[in-house]
Amino acid sequence: MIIAKISWQNLRQTPARTLLTILAMGVAATLAVASLVGLRSAQRSLFSYQRDQTQALIGFSDLTEKQRRSLTATNELVHQHQFVTTGTARLGKNKLPAVVVTPATMRQLGPALLSSGRLPRRATEALLADNWLGGHAKLGDWLTIRQNGQRRRIRVVGTMSPYNRSYLTTGGLLQQQSRLPAGRYGLLADLTATQNARARVAALATKAGVTASHYQLNDDALAVMGEANKRQTRLIIIGTVAGVLAVISVAALLLIYTSINLTVQAYRTRYGLLRSLGTTPKQLRHIVLSEALMLLAPALLLGFGFGIGGMAVTLGWLNRLFVHSDFAFALHLTVDWLPLTVAAVFMAAVTLIAAARPAWRASRVSPIAAIRAQAASPKVSKRRLRPGFWLRHVEQPTLRLALRNYRRTDRKATMMVTLVVTVALFVGLTGFSANFLRDYGTTDGADITATTGGNQLQAMSRTLQATGAVEQQLVAQHLGLDVKQGPLFLKGFDLSIYAVDATLARQLGHPLPLLVNTRVQTEDSKGRTVMTPTVPAGYHRPLTLRDPVSKKSVTVSPTIVPHRANTPEALVVDSNGEVGLFISRAQFKHWQQKLGLKTTNVTTVAAVKLRDANTHKQVAAAVKARVSGVNVIDAVAADQESYAITTMMRVLMSGFVALLALVSLATIANHTFADLMASRQSLAMMQSIGTTPGQLTAVKSLEYAFLMGQGLLYGGTLGAGVSYGLCMLLWQGTPDHPGYLWPTFGLATAAITIGLIWLAFVWATRRLLTHQDIDALIRRA
Repeated sequence: MIIAKISWQNLRQTPARTLLTILAMGVAATLAVASLVGLRSAQRSLFSYQRDQTQALIGFSDLTEKQRRSLTATNELVHQHQFVTTGTARLGKNKLPAVVVTPATMRQLGPALLSSGRLPRRATEALLADNWLGGHAKLGDWLTIRQNGQRRRIRVVGTMSPYNRSYLTTGGLLQQQSRLPAGRYGLLADLTATQNARARVAALATKAGVTASHYQLNDDALAVMGEANKRQTRLIIIGTVAGVLAVISVAALLLIYTSINLTVQAYRTRYGLLRSLGTTPKQLRHIVLSEALMLLAPALLLGFGFGIGGMAVTLGWLNRLFVHSDFAFALHLTVDWLPLTVAAVFMAAVTLIAAARPAWRASRVSPIAAIRAQAASPKVSKRRLRPGFWLRHVEQPTLRLALRNYRRTDRKATMMVTLVVTVALFVGLTGFSANFLRDYGTTDGADITATTGGNQLQAMSRTLQATGAVEQQLVAQHLGLDVKQGPLFLKGFDLSIYAVDATLARQLGHPLPLLVNTRVQTEDSKGRTVMTPTVPAGYHRPLTLRDPVSKKSVTVSPTIVPHRANTPEALVVDSNGEVGLFISRAQFKHWQQKLGLKTTNVTTVAAVKLRDANTHKQVAAAVKARVSGVNVIDAVAADQESYAITTMMRVLMSGFVALLALVSLATIANHTFADLMASRQSLAMMQSIGTTPGQLTAVKSLEYAFLMGQGLLYGGTLGAGVSYGLCMLLWQGTPDHPGYLWPTFGLATAAITIGLIWLAFVWATRRLLTHQDIDALIRRA
């Protein structure tokens, strides 16, 4: 109790220094809280995103009435949605599954399934899988289907993708009824908590008599929470958190240690008085540690406020970015007990470790020396006393004095190391993230690619022309044949063949048949990875192609041309992908008869470059609605999603690095101004012999200009080297890697920040020298 009172009294008597120490610890706490809350928010948001892909954490299917009632009665399953598979509906000669849900389930789950049109509002309306559109039906059509032995009239009011990951069956019809009919029941649900999810679901299934083949869990969502492959995923999560905290701890230790150490130095006389009154060294250590822990409470409050608030602003900005990029992902701020508890324990441990050495120093104070205000005289080595290169060649008095003081000071080593490490860390990580997380959005290739079975050339072409959004297109029939005889990198592989019309053949610029050559990754004689043409230069032999089904072959001698960007063939052939063979439709018909190809072996492919990439949704929806059984790949949506994810990672990483650098820069600023306060008496003596405040300001400014300039030079060089080395390591074995982006932004930011600190120091020095009491400082000395 006495120790706590003494500690509290010490803090109250020096409010300015106490406040500065709290602010320093608050900066470190902000970094820890923001990082942990950000990681927790990202984890929970990614869990929600993965869970939403299947619309539930657990999906039960083919349940009996008894099993369904047993499962729905338990309190462990929440957000329950029931559905019934009524059997197989017939659409012409085709069979498709028919699923019935309640109106409430349709309102909650339907919007995520809807590809085009609207949701059903009546029992006579339904969603139809979009692969049945075109030849079988279109939006607004009334279909006569046979369901459970009865003929029914159903109107198609919307479509859904059969490739949806939802635990609802989306490959046929989806209807709604106020009361679920008889059939095979299904259940979608979440757990009240994700801990031990597999064991708990298995226990519920066993109790209800449901076998393991009749339920499935969302392993992707559980893996995010460390519940799938527990040992591996939990090690990854713990390792990530431990790595982040390890990096934070280095900067936090430096900052908190500096602040507490400066406080101990300021209280040196007070500790000497306490020693003279009988206080033991152990009690002095406890006083310093209790002071540090007392300051931790307000520092944590600052950290909680600024860390959570800053993360909320950052996540809000990222969510607005996701909305603009049509990326169906949202970051939810998660503030629960776990990150806050870890942050508090982490900060307590860092504070105690940082305060341990200053506490030991306080316990070693000599009462006599402390009472006489005598500090230990620093030892200056002979090397520091000898004039260096610049001192031997500089004649200007102010500059010579600044160089001599800078060479002899014993405090610059710690500041130099901190500054170099800070600049190197900031420049290196920002430079690496700028290269690693750059936008790799495709500028070449198709914006929309659509593939469907059979010959639907006319339907595809008319649909694309009707949109009015197409700048360049390639619509062709496509098949794949094995290369029986050909160049090394083609032999035995499946060759993509495109049958084009006369108009498109003229746009290709070469006579048909035409083989568009690409590049393949190989190794040269020295073991280096290089890109070489798939078909070697000078190859003129014919190709022998074989149908894998009929085993019949054809021979072709194509014109071989290299891949060219921004051409029709580039829409379906990538420069580093598979080669493509283009033939006329007449030759395709001849091959079809000779090889005995069936309609099922041939597909229709359409690759499109849009005038305005923002119209990608409308074009994709039009193709899905008017072409039967089509599969659409939307490269624009994929690029937007990639850009959004890249931007999110870049912002979060840059924010983390910036906060980390801020902590280190706060340490440097603390050191700088503490050194200024420690040199007040020597500056006062120089003023007493006629040195003006302007001259002394120039001397101190030059001293720290040398320090910060050297730190920026060494740290910037080291950071650029680290960034370059990490990028080369990442791109090792990739001959076509992008060019390295030098970290000019990081260097400029570091230079501006250090320059601002230097200007603040110049201003503070000038103000101190013009307002300090020279007589009082000299008498104290």
